[in-house]
Amino acid sequence: MKYENEKVIDCNEFEDHLTDYLDNALDKQTRKAVAEHALKCPLCHSLLNEVKDALKVCREIAVPKTPLTPLEARILTMTMPETAMACREFEEYLTDYLDGFLPATVFHRWERHAVLCENCTDLPGEVVRSIAACYTYKADELPLPVGLHEKILHVNHRHGKCQSDESFLDATVW
Repeated sequence: MKYENEKVIDCNEFEDHLTDYLDNALDKQTRKAVAEHALKCPLCHSLLNEVKDALKVCREIAVPKTPLTPLEARILTMTMPETAMACREFEEYLTDYLDGFLPATVFHRWERHAVLCENCTDLPGEVVRSIAACYTYKADELPLPVGLHEKILHVNHRHGKCQSDESFLDATVW
């Protein structure tokens, strides 16, 4: 046996070569060194098994169902007109849809209408963006304009809505 020509790797090199090892993309000598290191080092052996298990899970994950296409929606509308939905009904179910509480039968009708109706197609996205904008604006603290309190006191005092400046100031302390 010729030990002087054998390649020996450490844990850092093992981690560097792990992806290529699993993809079978290493030269013969490096592949052998990675395999030998995995057998000798319990930590790297465990890492190899964890990565293999993670890859197995990734391969087993189901491909998500594609949304309804316009052609499918038109076919369903023509063959089952009783399942069509009006724009008003679509809007009534919008908050339930955004909350994730639509029953399956309503969801399929709702989804079909969203695909077919130009007026309603972008409505869910517009509502979500509007809600996000409201949260953003609400979170932004804006400074009060200089003199706002004095102007409010002056207007209220002039119209007789404020008995005295002190009573107004007392009411503002919570």
